[in-house]
Amino acid sequence: MRRKRVVVDEKSRVGGGARDGRKYVDLILSAIPSALLVVDPNLKVISANMSYYQTFDTSRERTEGRHISQLLQIEGLQARIEEVLRAGTSLSGLEFRYRTPSLGERFLEIAISRVQTQGEVLVLIDDVTERKRGEEEARRLTKELRESEVAVLNILEDMHEANMELKETKDYLESLLENANDIIYTTDREGKFKFINRKIEDLGYKPEELIGKPFLSILSEKHKGMRFAKSIEDGAKRSYEVEMKDSRGNIRNAIFSTSPLRDQDGSITGVLTIARDITERKRAEEELRRINQELESFVYTVSHDLRTPLISLQGFSSLLLKDYHDRLDEKGRDYLKRIQRNASQMGRLIQDLLELSRIGRVVHPLEDVDISELIDEILKGLELQLKERNIEVNVQTPLPIIHCDRTRVAQVFENLISNAIKFMGEAPAPRIEIGWTRKDGTHQFYVKDNGAGIAKEDQERIFGIFQRVGEVDADGTGAGLAIVKKIIASHNGHIWVESEKGKGSTFYFTLPE
Repeated sequence: MRRKRVVVDEKSRVGGGARDGRKYVDLILSAIPSALLVVDPNLKVISANMSYYQTFDTSRERTEGRHISQLLQIEGLQARIEEVLRAGTSLSGLEFRYRTPSLGERFLEIAISRVQTQGEVLVLIDDVTERKRGEEEARRLTKELRESEVAVLNILEDMHEANMELKETKDYLESLLENANDIIYTTDREGKFKFINRKIEDLGYKPEELIGKPFLSILSEKHKGMRFAKSIEDGAKRSYEVEMKDSRGNIRNAIFSTSPLRDQDGSITGVLTIARDITERKRAEEELRRINQELESFVYTVSHDLRTPLISLQGFSSLLLKDYHDRLDEKGRDYLKRIQRNASQMGRLIQDLLELSRIGRVVHPLEDVDISELIDEILKGLELQLKERNIEVNVQTPLPIIHCDRTRVAQVFENLISNAIKFMGEAPAPRIEIGWTRKDGTHQFYVKDNGAGIAKEDQERIFGIFQRVGEVDADGTGAGLAIVKKIIASHNGHIWVESEKGKGSTFYFTLPE
């Protein structure tokens, strides 16, 4: 019973009675990294935690008392909440798409649970965009890796019960913590375990044997020298990857999400940690990297080997057309010209395949690049095309200096500007705009035109390899935007387009500061 005494003593410092019990629960609520909403039976928001305000860039005044549909325009979410209200059950692992102006389309995983006594609903929201992108890139090599957080939701199920007794709060929270799907523990300011749930038994440890020991004792040797969680020093929430070891010494990969625990005076008394096992996900990622490396090597080898016979084909067809021109009839000469055109097209395809395979394999040194100077150089190279189409170009000044691969970033801008010229259509006053803004710790650039635009159904597939829209780009290979996307990804950025048919397009991409 030593573990239970520790939990009681910890909460006794928060205070006695129902009011202090609720304050302790609110401390736990504020430490949860996920965004949380409490919704009444009329679907109006009663309260939210700090993570919600930070995630959706809002405030308490703009949240409490408003209908859920006014806060989150997510198709199907309201129906799911109403389903929980009717059935009195919980739903977890619900996935929704959500679009933000700055980050584009995001994927949210939402769990919904009803508080049985008063009919309130708890809505827990996690941004799982990166995981979903990983699943799509691997062509579903891995299945859902995130476990439901129903257990953590249930921990909070009765926290808004105004008349809950302290003992009931303690027992209920402890029971739910013990049944959570993640390892959850708290440590004191010295990094020693004060509480740890039964999930640790999956690693072969007994919770009671770990109480009072340093949390470093369950980590691999590579972490032995690391300092205690920085949450103690600055009170910030953090997520980081670690290697845990089980009781037999086997290594398991995990993501630690840490949040400070504070007393009534605001002083940090310890750290709450939620540890999620990601070993299988890491294995899938390693397998994906291996497959991608093999694929890139295969593409490079095949493309390189195809060039020699292609050169011969182009050379001999030219000789035939030149030396036997008078011996061939019009149909024969036309056939040879078709061979030459198709050989040239195949040559461009092979060159684009080689270029795609080089990105990531051929690494140029990173350097500080003045983007204003880079754009000037690119526009000089495209000057003839711009004059022929009478296109006006407006460039925001100054553009930033960024640390990047100059050659690759130049490819990005040149491709986007060239596409804007090529797809300008019949705009009466053709115009291209180039600019940037600093957003969410990144440089967000854009190339905007008032040309033909892109239909909504084509806006995702244009970034795929050899994808072309319409007949305007008949002479191209359709690999340009695939190359651009891969370059941006290699710089840890992302790219997207906003467009409407007949009203021009704006391509956005981000590069880290």
